[in-house]
Amino acid sequence: MISIDSLRADHVSSYGYTSATAPEVKTTPTLDRIMAEGGARFEKAFSTTSWTLPSHMALLSGQPNEVHGVKDAPWQLHDEQPWLPTAFRDAGWRTFGIWSGPNVHPYFGFSRGFEQYVDCSELNTDLRKFEVEGDDDWKELNEEHDQSHRVVTGHKIVDEFTEWFDEILEEEKFFAFVHMWDPHYDYFPPEEFDIFYPNARPSWVAQESFRFKDLNAIASPKGLPTHDQNRLKSLYDAEIRFTDANIEKMLRLLEDAGRLDSTLITVSSDHGEEFAEHGQYGHKLNIYEETLRIPLFMRLPGTIPPNFVVNGTTSIVDIAPTVLEIADVPGSSDMWGRSLESVFLDRVELRPRPAPMELTVRNETYFRGARGDGFKVIELGDALRAKLDGKSTMDPRRFNRLEQYVDRFPEVEMGLYMLPPKQATEGIPRLVTEPGAQVDPMIRPYVTDTDDHLVRKALALWSDVDTAARAWDGKRRKDEMDDALIQMLIDSGYADMDNSEEADDESDEGNGSSATESPEPPSDSSGGGAKD
Repeated sequence: MISIDSLRADHVSSYGYTSATAPEVKTTPTLDRIMAEGGARFEKAFSTTSWTLPSHMALLSGQPNEVHGVKDAPWQLHDEQPWLPTAFRDAGWRTFGIWSGPNVHPYFGFSRGFEQYVDCSELNTDLRKFEVEGDDDWKELNEEHDQSHRVVTGHKIVDEFTEWFDEILEEEKFFAFVHMWDPHYDYFPPEEFDIFYPNARPSWVAQESFRFKDLNAIASPKGLPTHDQNRLKSLYDAEIRFTDANIEKMLRLLEDAGRLDSTLITVSSDHGEEFAEHGQYGHKLNIYEETLRIPLFMRLPGTIPPNFVVNGTTSIVDIAPTVLEIADVPGSSDMWGRSLESVFLDRVELRPRPAPMELTVRNETYFRGARGDGFKVIELGDALRAKLDGKSTMDPRRFNRLEQYVDRFPEVEMGLYMLPPKQATEGIPRLVTEPGAQVDPMIRPYVTDTDDHLVRKALALWSDVDTAARAWDGKRRKDEMDDALIQMLIDSGYADMDNSEEADDESDEGNGSSATESPEPPSDSSGGGAKD
């Protein structure tokens, strides 16, 4: 099971992606050849949210975020929750995991069921020895974030996987989980993979001083100038290509051992990335298609037909129960997600079922969504509802961001359906509540006469999820995060020096802007010092 961090589906070649600056170069030749051509590609797969921690919990538990309960730090997975590695371990399989980013840290419960859960992160590892004793220490750590995300982890991941796989006996069954961090911002790919913008003139987004998380503070709502925008995307594509090359190395190990065609392989992402399609950069900002739609491949010759395309809506929570059923390992009945095995074996159409999604930041819910075939229904969460009602107790520095969410949300590629006014459906607020609010031009407003059935589908989904979640009431748990984890979160931009556990939105994953004065891009964006 391979999970690629921050990989949006429409930057994968077999999903139709063509680079604007290098149209002849594929981002994912390995995934295209081995996975898409040799197995199944899911056209409409969606994550449960737009950031790493809760989406990976959903991947490995088969539970929506509301059910597994780990929607943000410092919550931890309950010991009784279903867990894919534990199911394999209990069935006598060898288990091995690799993590390479702080939001899949063992603290949250990710190491459960693994014989080994190996740290391949390279996020300023020297900082983990830093003694945190006061605000000055936090400030120094935060300043060191300038150097975070600069070291790619793919080489180390391949080395660790190789070392472990060499110990597996020919007759032993194994389950391996590999988290591949590199496509996550910042984008500093190895030079030999920087091939998606030939002869590019220098750009400030390729300089060593560039920090992706500052983009939302300095870029206009329309995004960067065309050259800088293309250069930024070319670096993202280069890291995708680098990751694809490392996947090829791991698959070659299986092939050389004669086990490639007898091993079920899944490749997916935890969320996507926005490049100012809606005026923002990054993720953990919204639940747009760019951050929610993920690639999903499954391969097992003899069970999964080659060149098989699944067009129905699927969710990241469906992966774990599918893997268990195909492997004939007990445990899928405890998961909310549904097995997709019958789609391959019986060639049956997927029964329509919307995919659940939500966004929680600092334990405050911003959005809840239901994404079905051709529609998306969104409910405002308590955080935004309180803001619109003038009753919010949130930090005032968050208000500008909340205004952006309200003004720009929501959109969906195939048509968006608003929730109705409160008087039409009790207890559900309108998405746009203020006269003249500027919304995304791709919005299609809710129409009472024609869209009631879509709202009913969303309400039925949320009721089902809430019923499952109530079984875990009182069983959520949290603990004090140790200094090493806190420092990793700071290093990677998920926490700031003001408060390690209740950090402001501005330094959240992908949120970009800082509470301090915003930096400015160079006046000449083609100035020296670039990677080109």
